[in-house]
Amino acid sequence: MMKTKTPFTAALLCAASLHTAHAQTPPGPRIEAGLWEINMSLKSQTGKAEMAMREAQAYISRLPPDQRKQVEQMMAQQGVKLGDKTSSVNACISKEDAERGEIPQQAGDCTQQVLEKSASSMKVKFSCNTNPPAQGEALVEFQSPTAYTSRGIVDTVVLGQNERVTVDQTGRWLGADCGSVRPLGK
Repeated sequence: MMKTKTPFTAALLCAASLHTAHAQTPPGPRIEAGLWEINMSLKSQTGKAEMAMREAQAYISRLPPDQRKQVEQMMAQQGVKLGDKTSSVNACISKEDAERGEIPQQAGDCTQQVLEKSASSMKVKFSCNTNPPAQGEALVEFQSPTAYTSRGIVDTVVLGQNERVTVDQTGRWLGADCGSVRPLGK
């Protein structure tokens, strides 16, 4: 059961990840390098995505104590927290990516295309060859170099059925030091 939830979560995280693919696009928003906290909530057409997240939490809570501790430690090392309404992940933006105004993709097998870019927002189209696959569009609006909000529409598969999921995110910069969190895209 856990194997089907973790890729689903990774595909949702991909929804608001950005990768500036074209050098000829106008300069993007100025963002700070360092550690970011990304909080996300999701809403699906059928409620199955929310149910899958609740099942993942329940699965973890039913593990024997030593296994649960291992899973929780692994998630904590990756900055992942599953919540009832909102989940979060910590992400590191490298100095080079911040200077280019880029937030690289999180999921390893995703392609992204910048559709629109301004000094305060970016609209991207993405496709992730994950299990399950996911594709969609996201609009990210930067309130400052240390804060953004986004909304993504993700088409994926949840519990064996096609599903459209709306992913709302807020990102906030925590500081220049990423600690043990590796930069995105690396």
